[in-house]
Amino acid sequence: MGNLGAFDAVGLGQLVRRRKVSPVELLEHAIRRIDAVNPKLNAVICLLYEQARAEARARTERGVQPEERFPGVPYLLKDLLTDMRGAPFADGSRFVHGHVSQVDSELVRRSRASGLVIAGRTNTSEFGVLTTAEPLLYGPARNPWNPGLTTGGSSGGSAASSA
Repeated sequence: MGNLGAFDAVGLGQLVRRRKVSPVELLEHAIRRIDAVNPKLNAVICLLYEQARAEARARTERGVQPEERFPGVPYLLKDLLTDMRGAPFADGSRFVHGHVSQVDSELVRRSRASGLVIAGRTNTSEFGVLTTAEPLLYGPARNPWNPGLTTGGSSGGSAASSA
């Protein structure tokens, strides 16, 4: 398929819809990319690979559903205000660290309904209140173009992983 990173979420969903690539193949590509760049960027602070692999296999077997806008597209969930059943959730805080969600938040339910496959959680500032993603719990998310700099905003891990 060449460089899957050149496609946006809509384009990746279209590839799955046209059966040019499967959700499992998309996820494995995303996992390889995360594993390659995350040690330098610290953008993804929680890997949910096994849950994501099970979801991608189920989506591959089931096929694309008409209501899915992003069928089988890998997605990283911000570690802020989003519960995902069975996944750690800390809001970037040492105070909340160790909590495992018992339910899915509405955002997670809607993300899954749209076809997204959640592969991990991204770094954020503690409780989203600081202007940089530098929590004491996980350490700073790094700028992909200059890892000597951190990323801005509570979506710093999301921004670094997207870039």
